[in-house]
Amino acid sequence: MSDTASLHISPMYRLKQISAFITHGAIDLTVRGPLIRNVMLQYYHNQEGFDGWSSGHYPDADWCSRAVGSRNIDDPVRAVRLAGLLSSSENSVGSRLRLPLGGYGLTGCCTDSAAAIEYALSGSTGIYPLLGIGAYKSHVVKRADKLHSSAKHQRDTKRSDGRNDVPTPSSEVVLDAAALRDALRNLPNDVHPLPSTEANTASRILASCVPEDSPQFQLMKEEREILEEIASGM
Repeated sequence: MSDTASLHISPMYRLKQISAFITHGAIDLTVRGPLIRNVMLQYYHNQEGFDGWSSGHYPDADWCSRAVGSRNIDDPVRAVRLAGLLSSSENSVGSRLRLPLGGYGLTGCCTDSAAAIEYALSGSTGIYPLLGIGAYKSHVVKRADKLHSSAKHQRDTKRSDGRNDVPTPSSEVVLDAAALRDALRNLPNDVHPLPSTEANTASRILASCVPEDSPQFQLMKEEREILEEIASGM
């Protein structure tokens, strides 16, 4: 599918519209071992309204190389933990506010959920588009902050009753809850791109939507030329 990006265009391309071939976004997980030989999963906020793990099968799309926008994850265990925290935040907001499609298109979409994990892991994201609407996204940020505060409080509070049967969040959970909250706060937004962020937006479109090698359509060649100029700040 395609969408248009409203960006500042240099004088040469002032009247030309950029059409971006928008791709699906997800965190891919492949599990191989003696018990599970080959399982492929992907984490994202789907159109059925659930933020979580789904089948890792991708339909064939010759025009889109899987390498576009991909980044290897060095710590898959941490990525899975972050996905669980984000799933709790997104799904609880969608349920509590009774949002249509669980908030899909309001709190974000597939690319938003993948970008939040990528940002929490690395401090940046190359994913486009990010479509969370401010008022709804704020609820997710608040929920993630509450999740962090609750985990930290449980971790820091010494149980006076001496019970050991109640699980206490690990230090990794507390740290990742904070990282996720900060990622959600700082993610770019592509609903209303600003002149001050146009270079970043163009860079993310290039990374996510336009194959660098052997683009299949002439339109892709033209948009890469325009986007590279915008990304360079010219």
